Amino acid sequence: EAADLKSNFELTVKNVNRLEESDLNQEFFDKIFGEDVVHNEEEFRAKIAEEQEAMMAQDAERKLQDELYNFVLSKVNFELPNEFLKRWLKVSNEKLSDQELEEGYADFAKNLKWTLIENKIIKDNNIEIKYEEVFQAAKQRLDAQFRMYSPQALDEEQLGQYTVQFLQNKDNANKLFEEVKALKVFDYLKTVVTLDKKEIDNTAFKKLE
Repeated sequence: EAADLKSNFELTVKNVNRLEESDLNQEFFDKIFGEDVVHNEEEFRAKIAEEQEAMMAQDAERKLQDELYNFVLSKVNFELPNEFLKRWLKVSNEKLSDQELEEGYADFAKNLKWTLIENKIIKDNNIEIKYEEVFQAAKQRLDAQFRMYSPQALDEEQLGQYTVQFLQNKDNANKLFEEVKALKVFDYLKTVVTLDKKEIDNTAFKKLE
């Protein structure tokens, strides 16, 4: 149809955007990291390295948690009432097809086993999850999200108010509670297993994933 059009069209270009290298000056530093955080190129490079190291440390921690999760599941063997659980899942969700049940049951059973193990570790070792810990976890999460859109951090009062509002949502509060609980369990597990610590470069680390 477009090939049959005979009319002449006139286009007006309103904006032309170009990507150009920025000068390493205070204006640039403030845009990236917030006002007065970095003052020169040396501090800028050090800040970049610091943030990269923090990201790699988080990746390493997630990898360790994944290894601990699978290790514990492989060592703690107990049977679940699978047929009963499948019937319960079908009754609880009438829209769940037999195929969906079979395809998803293995992951469900694995997560249920982990939850039972997690709860036993919490109970046997008197591990407490305090509101303040959940609050701090939520505050850190929100702070990281805000920093994605603006390098200028919110002040503590504002961030605290947003955190209170965030945790007033029951789903948010429950999710953060479970995350804090999981972190405490992983911290405990790290004290009862022998960790073989090695320094490797980022390329070698990615091959582990």
